[in-house]
Amino acid sequence: MNVINKKTGEEIEVAETLTREDIEKIIREAVEKTIDESIKEMTLELMTMHSLSLGEAQHIATGFLLSGVTPKSEEFYKRADNIKTAWEV
Repeated sequence: MNVINKKTGEEIEVAETLTREDIEKIIREAVEKTIDESIKEMTLELMTMHSLSLGEAQHIATGFLLSGVTPKSEEFYKRADNIKTAWEV
């Protein structure tokens, strides 16, 4: 859709107006993608660090994410080190 700037007479292309549902859908898709990527990243890191199975690492990564821990953060590595200690006992 185009509009005319009354001061300059210039024709300007404008974007369509998004509905609330459109915005919610965009946000939901972005959040889901971020969550999936975070779990994958932490799962791979845990599998590499501690030789965990895929299921074990996914379970732990999901728990980390639900408690607010993000991949490659200081808290992630702190908790991952604690898992190693607990696993070896």
